[in-house]
Amino acid sequence: MRKLTLLVVIALCCVPLLSVKKPGEEYTVKSDTLQLQFIPSFKHDLVISYSNRFQRLLFVDTIYMLKTSLEARGMDSFILNRDLVLEKVSVNQNPVYVTEYKNVKSTNFLPRIRLQTMTDIKGKCRIMQFAKGDISEAGDTVKVIIKYYLPISDTLKYFVSRDGKISMDGWDFWYPRNLHQDENIQLTVNTMGNVEVALNDDPLTCCPKGVARVHSREFTDRMEYPQTLSFKITR
Repeated sequence: MRKLTLLVVIALCCVPLLSVKKPGEEYTVKSDTLQLQFIPSFKHDLVISYSNRFQRLLFVDTIYMLKTSLEARGMDSFILNRDLVLEKVSVNQNPVYVTEYKNVKSTNFLPRIRLQTMTDIKGKCRIMQFAKGDISEAGDTVKVIIKYYLPISDTLKYFVSRDGKISMDGWDFWYPRNLHQDENIQLTVNTMGNVEVALNDDPLTCCPKGVARVHSREFTDRMEYPQTLSFKITR
């Protein structure tokens, strides 16, 4: 019995910490001590897969950054819409713990963001922060992977879902974009043949692969005019 108990304890110690807090668990912080800096990416490799079985859109955003842009920084931050469910964040394949804050002010961001922008974000988005861990042994590039999903439902609160079409406005953070810079995006969307995908109502390039479809586009998302992503499910 003692041996069994010891084995159980060892096994529990080997399980990595969950990288995401439970829904609804947020930290209240002293606003004069919190500093939030967006991920300084030079490229997003964003892959979205439509799961008909689970009725979800699955997102995997691989974000590339120069190591030199991170070495003098502490924590990094990102924003996602509240309709999206965060699953995991990793830095160079190492899972990291994510903290969500609820009483953030525009002055907590470096550089500061506009007050109206902050009001819009707090109304429909989650503000999160993570530590990179030790990147001293990393090469010239550091890779952050953020995994999350969107339940396909007519009851989405912040994105528009109507008549088989889901529309995610560019201002509503359907991916963790940086408010202070343009973002270079390689977008790939895997769907079945009955799904149409568009950016700002412009259909993506589509390549049939059997009954599946691969939609793709490489583009620059301008920080002043972020693009809207939409999915149309036909019958």
